[in-house]
Amino acid sequence: VFKGPKHAADLPMVLKLLKEGKIFLSTVKPACEFIKNQIKKEALKKLNVIYKKFQKKADLRKAIPIGQGKSKIFISRQLPPRILAEIVDAPVLSEKEVKEKAVYYANSGADIIDVGTVAKEENPKKTGELIKIIKKTVNKPVSIDSGNLEEIEAAVKAGVDLILSLNGETLEDAKFACNVPVVITPALKNNCFPETIEGKIEALEGNIQLAKQLGFKWVIADPILKPIFTPSLIESLVAYWSFMKRNPETPVLFGAGNVTELMDADSHSLNLLLAGLAFELEASIILTTEASNKTKGCVEELSTAVKMMLLAKDRGSPPKDLGIDLLILKEKTAKEESKLEDIKVTPCLLYTSPSPRD
Repeated sequence: VFKGPKHAADLPMVLKLLKEGKIFLSTVKPACEFIKNQIKKEALKKLNVIYKKFQKKADLRKAIPIGQGKSKIFISRQLPPRILAEIVDAPVLSEKEVKEKAVYYANSGADIIDVGTVAKEENPKKTGELIKIIKKTVNKPVSIDSGNLEEIEAAVKAGVDLILSLNGETLEDAKFACNVPVVITPALKNNCFPETIEGKIEALEGNIQLAKQLGFKWVIADPILKPIFTPSLIESLVAYWSFMKRNPETPVLFGAGNVTELMDADSHSLNLLLAGLAFELEASIILTTEASNKTKGCVEELSTAVKMMLLAKDRGSPPKDLGIDLLILKEKTAKEESKLEDIKVTPCLLYTSPSPRD
């Protein structure tokens, strides 16, 4: 008896390769273990088909355009989430460093490059310059993450494609940005946040309504993902879920970086879980950062995680045995090493012999 693949979805490929004489079956190992590279290639081909399906089904007339010309992308609840990679504290970096980070993020799979400004500092001139520099460096939409209106205005003049974030405190004074897509948070006057889940949702809906009344064309909601115990990751997820159900047409931003940066844990598994949550919450944008050594590689990890979720959703299965994975330090097919306490030791007397004869 010879072993086939673990999953029926891999049978067609196994049979094809058998017919072509490219693999041989084993009585011990499943066939899928012999065709890992072929499975990965097929997974990547399948992704192209999946993306085309989304493009055909999605109504782009209702989608939000981010960017101009060849860099333009669309976001909506009907499309897979896009990855936004933030260059943290960009104004304090050199032009060379900003260019290098932009290229690195683009090559890692980022769909949008974000200029993260420095909190409680104003640098509108440098901010505007950075927007132009990044646009010339990579063919990607560029966003700005700032609460300072002067920096936001400079970014708008420089041709920024997305603004993070406006709220009840800043919306009325930011009408100059009406023609740029904006992310809206639940913050009210004096930048205070309601404490209850219901209060946050109502505040966010009120700010979105105000933005539309002021003439903002494209609005994206950010219910704010909170790290564990600050005050509660679960409560913030419930807020996302409730908002999603009450506002089925409004695109949502999911701030994965809020979680990965505030945990002392390797990021790849966290990013897979967060990508899964983002998919179930129908998020349109996943924001991440690489502000520390422990989060280095987060952009590429999330890019892979999004691909895995697309394949899993299309297959109707958990994100497992897809052809691509985020297994790095552990290998699920490796044999378990014997533990010291499981090894039977025969007692013996150890002594030092003074000579071979003794």
